[in-house]
Amino acid sequence: GGYDEMFILKGEIHAIGTTENPIIFDGGGNSIIFDARNSKTAAFLDCNYCEIKNGTTLWQGGFGYFSLKNSVIENFTQRSYLASPKNDIYIEYNEFKNIAGLSIEQGDTNKIYIRYNLFDTKNPNLASYEDYLIENTASYNDSATIVEYNTFTNIKGIVLKLPIGQTSANLSASNNYWGTTDESEIATMIYDKNDNANSIGYIEYQPI
Repeated sequence: GGYDEMFILKGEIHAIGTTENPIIFDGGGNSIIFDARNSKTAAFLDCNYCEIKNGTTLWQGGFGYFSLKNSVIENFTQRSYLASPKNDIYIEYNEFKNIAGLSIEQGDTNKIYIRYNLFDTKNPNLASYEDYLIENTASYNDSATIVEYNTFTNIKGIVLKLPIGQTSANLSASNNYWGTTDESEIATMIYDKNDNANSIGYIEYQPI
């Protein structure tokens, strides 16, 4: 009934459904679904063919990592954090609907792959400081956030963001479909050094 975590991740969770019988996680409107804060580097979540819905936050990260594929994620009210994962993360072939954003901080050599997803609508009630879909706040060493082959549709406001006041942040976003081919319109969906000189850099989105 109260605000809490559904799963505190210290070891491994494998949730493997099918197209006909997905595994359903329903947060009831007040739950962090997966909380990996203070986890070890080997803490791992494997979600395939799942429905994850009605939560506050999808993921609160420590060093743990995950693979999220072929799933539907909908109705989230607060942004998720990937905070210095030590292994590669794969977010692929999913459908996101009415969601909050994902804030990424990388301090190692890992890669985060966000590919082949459909992003359909942001939660319209997000606070201004988290009104985006994907943000990279730090990307040190050889780490990288790769946003590619996704479709963004029915999205108002910022989709991708490099915030101000950071010393190292990076996000690549080529080969996505933005719901339009109008580059001036696409530019309004991206927040980087073009919008504020104090942003750490530019987000490359060509080719579209």
